[in-house]
Amino acid sequence: MSYETKIGKKFQVVIPQAIRQKKNLKEGDAIIWDINEATGQITIMVKPQNFAQHIRGLGKEIWRQVDNDNYLEGERNSWQ
Repeated sequence: MSYETKIGKKFQVVIPQAIRQKKNLKEGDAIIWDINEATGQITIMVKPQNFAQHIRGLGKEIWRQVDNDNYLEGERNSWQ
């Protein structure tokens, strides 16, 4: 769902109430703004309290079909 806001006199924007409620945003929470230089697209996300916890488990689906012991043994053998 898309929401529209306007930029105020001091270049401030108001986060729509539906988004604040859905993401449980509170006064003082930090927001990260990112711009894709190639497309000009702006992405806004809530800054995690702890980045390490936020990315924990990222990419775990890649390793589901891998036998960890065989993979590790293969890597160790490649060093020799």
